[in-house]
Amino acid sequence: MDIDLKSSTDNASARDIFRYCHLYANGPDFPSDWQKQSDEDAVVFEKLLRTVRDRYLDSEIEKLLSVIRLLESGDVSKNLLEMDRFFDELTAEKKKYGKEQEIETFRIIRDLQIRQGMVDASVEALREVVEVHRETMAESPFSKPSIYDHPRPEDGEDEGTSMEGDAD
Repeated sequence: MDIDLKSSTDNASARDIFRYCHLYANGPDFPSDWQKQSDEDAVVFEKLLRTVRDRYLDSEIEKLLSVIRLLESGDVSKNLLEMDRFFDELTAEKKKYGKEQEIETFRIIRDLQIRQGMVDASVEALREVVEVHRETMAESPFSKPSIYDHPRPEDGEDEGTSMEGDAD
């Protein structure tokens, strides 16, 4: 699941909307039927986002590590069907969320590197993806920029506001 999936109406993720509610609840543009989010709410929401994101990334890491094990087993041609199954699952999930760059990365690894017998390069590329996922998991979901991080012009502030650190 992509915790930063944007809605089609306002191009905001659930994290963006939460940040808006947290930062601008007293502003003139804040909808009267929305509730301002407390710091405690921010901690709970950060934990929820982290849990959802980390479960998804853990699942993807396990699939990538399975492909690495199959590559390192020595008989790549024997394991192609099983590796294809893992890559098909990974790319199907990425397609749901419009992650074209990640789909292209997996296509290059599978169709160019693995099929051309470049096992070491394939393993290295897959390990890099795993490392990026682990680095992502070490960060708060609030550490990523939001469309609401920068103050609105009427706020008259020079620096953006961020919730990073509020929920850690």
